[in-house]
Amino acid sequence: MERRCLDTFGTDHWSGNKTNPPPKAGMEHLAYVIYTSGSTGQPKGVMITHQNVAALVAWSIDEFRPDSFAGTLASTSITFDLSVFECLVPICCGGSVVIIANILHLPHLTSKHPITFINTVPSGINELIRVQGIPSSVKIVGLAGEPLRKTSVDALYQLGHIDRVYNLYGPTEDTTYSTYSAIGREETSEPTIGRPIANTEVYVLDAYRLPTPIGIPGELYIGGAGLAQGYLNRPELTAERFVELEVFGERKRLYRTGDRVSWRADGNLLFLGRLDHQIKLRGYRIEPGEIEAVLREHPQVAEALVVLNGEGDDKRLDGYVVAKPELDAAPTATRLEHWHTLYEATYDGITIPSDFDITGWNSSYTDEALPAGEMAIWVDETVERIRRLSGRRMLEIGCGTGLLLTRLASASERYIGLDFFRNSARAVKRNAGRATRSRSRGDSPGPGARAGISAIRQHGRGHSQLGRTVFSRFGLPAGCA
Repeated sequence: MERRCLDTFGTDHWSGNKTNPPPKAGMEHLAYVIYTSGSTGQPKGVMITHQNVAALVAWSIDEFRPDSFAGTLASTSITFDLSVFECLVPICCGGSVVIIANILHLPHLTSKHPITFINTVPSGINELIRVQGIPSSVKIVGLAGEPLRKTSVDALYQLGHIDRVYNLYGPTEDTTYSTYSAIGREETSEPTIGRPIANTEVYVLDAYRLPTPIGIPGELYIGGAGLAQGYLNRPELTAERFVELEVFGERKRLYRTGDRVSWRADGNLLFLGRLDHQIKLRGYRIEPGEIEAVLREHPQVAEALVVLNGEGDDKRLDGYVVAKPELDAAPTATRLEHWHTLYEATYDGITIPSDFDITGWNSSYTDEALPAGEMAIWVDETVERIRRLSGRRMLEIGCGTGLLLTRLASASERYIGLDFFRNSARAVKRNAGRATRSRSRGDSPGPGARAGISAIRQHGRGHSQLGRTVFSRFGLPAGCA
């Protein structure tokens, strides 16, 4: 194949019309269709025009300094609309795009080009903070796609080289971003989703589609230059979500986001969650997001989740929390001591007269004791399944009343059983000794067959501590761990 350098060509090599061909696509024509999930499980193709994209680019260049995009990280799949911002905006203002497979590959990036702008989701940036994977060249971080917490913002500013952190909000139906908030270093409250970007209108309307006062929750409606044409080949769904309304005396074409928000007195929008996450329990309408916000106010809570569990009259709200790492380790010994005391107080006085004591084996459905016949079948099948593995040294964490231990220990070189409850451990040890002596008369026990049973307080401090305790207590080589 012949290769030629275009720079060496003279003007005589070019012929024909030297003017640019007229564009055939107008601003109102489609630039792309991007799919987003649907509540019915059928993805929706959102139709975005050239005008929609141009509006996003114009606001971005106006809001961020052009040199901010000198090294923009493109880590988002092109099937997700954050990629429109990451790829198109830098190119339109003379910046550079540094492409990686995903945000978690950033610590392993081999490119020599410095990264100046990261645009990703909060969960992604949290992981980068955890592994110390954010380059010192990064000056601006834009976060979108998930609720942003103040803890993440504080952690970014503590790096020392971050100039600005943005909370960016917007549905795909309004071309990536609709509102934004530049969060200051000294901000004390949880981040808001801010104010509308240029050429965008936002309204908070109640169930009657009337504007709500400051502080009163309502549904967020969005209009303006970024509003999509609708959903590809889904006219009914388009008519449902893209509506014509009269607001403040003017007819508007708006998108119903399904997001629950409220105005703050300073003109910023507070995101309160999805409308379809609203729960009705015992006659009360409940927003889990509000309860989660209260749980997160606790000084030892980093994240919280509230969900509705159960059926019929047994429905209940369950709350889950993640403790802050710096506060999680200190009270571990105290909590374990409380567990140990609870076990002793709860089961004190219970005796284990035989090797088939099924005390505490209750049905998860009725909470009544399981039939002895069914338990006997389960024990026999479980013991047989374990025997087929031909294990010579066994560790059982939570040996309980010894249902397995008393049947397996006699054929093992070493069997270690652990339990929180001291009385249980002592009784199981006695029963295991009797079972071993009884079976030794007819069966050939394993070499040195003996069981080590202990009520161990260290159970729960983590696998490494448990391992050190077990191998130290029973004289096993440390290498076994």
